[in-house]
Amino acid sequence: MAIKLFDRKIKQTNGELVPAKGAELAVPSKINVLLMGASGVGKSTLINAIIPGANAPTGAGRAVTTVMTPYTAEDLPLTLIDSVGYEFSRARQSALRKQILRWSNTGARKKDASRIIHMIWFCIDAQNRRVFDEVLGSLRNVTKVWKDIPIIIVFTKSYGTDEDDAANVKMFRDVLAGYKHAKELNIKERDIIPVVAREYETVAGTVPIKGLDRLVERTRELIPEAQKNAESAIHGIELKLKRSEATALIATSTAAAATIGAVPIAFPDATLLVPLQTYMLTRIEKIYALTDKHASKQITDAAIKAGVTTIAGRSLLNAVKAIPAAGQLAGSVLNAAVAGLVTAVVGEASAIIFENTYTGKLVLSADNDYERLILDIIKDKLPNILNTFSKDGSGLNAADLKTLPKLLANTIKDILKKDQ
Repeated sequence: MAIKLFDRKIKQTNGELVPAKGAELAVPSKINVLLMGASGVGKSTLINAIIPGANAPTGAGRAVTTVMTPYTAEDLPLTLIDSVGYEFSRARQSALRKQILRWSNTGARKKDASRIIHMIWFCIDAQNRRVFDEVLGSLRNVTKVWKDIPIIIVFTKSYGTDEDDAANVKMFRDVLAGYKHAKELNIKERDIIPVVAREYETVAGTVPIKGLDRLVERTRELIPEAQKNAESAIHGIELKLKRSEATALIATSTAAAATIGAVPIAFPDATLLVPLQTYMLTRIEKIYALTDKHASKQITDAAIKAGVTTIAGRSLLNAVKAIPAAGQLAGSVLNAAVAGLVTAVVGEASAIIFENTYTGKLVLSADNDYERLILDIIKDKLPNILNTFSKDGSGLNAADLKTLPKLLANTIKDILKKDQ
C-alpha cells in the first residue's frame, strides 16, 4: 500500500516506511517535532516507522530513552525528537523541561530555528482507554515555555476497531473540554489521531499499520503555522535570556554597591557608586544591543542621574529606616542597604527601558524624558522591593554587615525573577 508523506511517495514494508522507487521529492525547511509520552507508550516505535533506518531503541513499558535524541533523513522536512518518558513524575517532567529549554535556548542564542521545538506529538497508549487531568497537566507543565505550539495527540497501539478509536477520540475531547487550562494547549479537534506504527499479532490475526498517513499529512498541513510560531518562540526565548542575564548583573551589582555603601560616606555625595552603576548600565545596554548609541547613552546618563536624585532626596534612606527593627541597625548597615537598594532599582528601571526599546514598545526619541521615565519606574518598583527586603532582613543587626550584600543580591534576584 502506498501513502504520501510530505510530498513523497512511500510504501509500507514489514511495518516500516521506505521510499518508493522513482518518487519525486519536494522538501521544505525542516521542523522539529518533539515526541512526548510515558515510557513504553511507543514513541521510538513511531519514529522507526516514520524515518527509515532511524533504529530508535524500543522497549516494552520501560524507559529506553534517557536524553532528547533527534532522528531525521535528508529528504524529510522534519526531525523527530525522542524524549525521556516522564511517568507523570514531577521530577521527570522537570528534567524533560530543562532538556527542552537547553535545546531551545541554544537555538535562541544562535538565532537558529533548527534548534527550536516547532510541534509536539503527544503519545498516549490507546489500550489504557482513559486520560486524566494529570496527563494534560504534564503536557502543559512541559510546554508552557511556548505559546500556541501545535500539538497532535497520537493514540499509539490503537489495535481495536474503528469504534474503539472513535471512543478514545471522544473520551479525550471530553477530558480536554473539562480541563481548566485547555486554552493554553493548542490542540484542535481534528488533531487527535489513533495509529498503529507496527503490525501487531493477535489471536484473531494481524492488526495492520494504520493512521500514519493521516498523522504525517496533518503534520505537513501544520508546518506553516509551526514555522510562524517558532519565529515568535525564538524571539520570546531570546528576550527571556537577555532579561535573565540583566537580572544576574543587577543582583551582582547590588551586592557590590552594598559593600561600597558600608564605607562611611555621605550619601548625597556618594560618588563611589557612580562608576559601579555606570559599569552595570553599560553592560545592560550591551545585553540589549540597541543600534542607536546616542539614545543608549541618554538612557544610561538618565539612569545614573535618577539614582543620584533618589539618594540625594534621602527618601530611600527614610524608607529603610521605617522598616521594623531598622532603628537598631548601625549606620554602616543602613548605608549599605540604601546603596544596594538604589543600585537595584536603577538597574531594574534601566533594564525595563532598554527592553521596551528593544521590543519596540518605547520608540527612541530626543523628546523622551528618560530620567522621568526611570524615576516613575523606580517609584513603582521600590515599594515591593522594600517590602520584600523588610521581610528578608527583619532579623538583621549591626553584626550582619558581611552577610548583607548576599542577602540583598538574593532578594533582588528573586523579586526580578517573579516580575518576569
